[in-house]
Amino acid sequence: MELILYVPGDPPANRIVAAGAAGEVPLIASLLQQGVPIDAQHTHYKQTALHAAADAGYLPAVGYLIDQGADLNALDNIEMTPLMHACSRGRSTVALRLMAAGANVEHERSDDQMTALKFALWGRCSRTVIRQLLAQGAKRPEAGFPIVHLSSEEPRFNPPIRLLFLSLLLITIVVSVVFILKHVDEMGL
Repeated sequence: MELILYVPGDPPANRIVAAGAAGEVPLIASLLQQGVPIDAQHTHYKQTALHAAADAGYLPAVGYLIDQGADLNALDNIEMTPLMHACSRGRSTVALRLMAAGANVEHERSDDQMTALKFALWGRCSRTVIRQLLAQGAKRPEAGFPIVHLSSEEPRFNPPIRLLFLSLLLITIVVSVVFILKHVDEMGL
């Protein structure tokens, strides 16, 4: 089965953005070799391939686009940079790669004053991302800014451990209930 990334007849800009969204580095490279500009913007959303790859969390595609000279601070139709997209989706490794390459951490969207830092606080980015944004000069959110979630560096329990823990908890509860019911029955209550 072949993955359809774009519809025949789509403009080249839409094709390279779709390739970025799918993390398809070979297709991105091929389109660049065919002369599609690296910062070509989607005809509707105005995203570049870097926006799309950052939003989807495809670190290899993000790295390739950065290495090829993609504009780290391009704005899409909602005034978001690739860094803001990565932060809004909790793509911590991508956000760190963009910052290491020199992405602007201070851009503020005009209609609601959202920044990469605010998106990182909402998008479940790691504390490392938060610290790096601040270290690179990101403005702290104003008092009263609602922080939806602030993640830890690593999950407290990885999924198999969490499943084991929950299974043991359930077994403990069942054994306790059986024990109580047995003693209630023996007491004739």
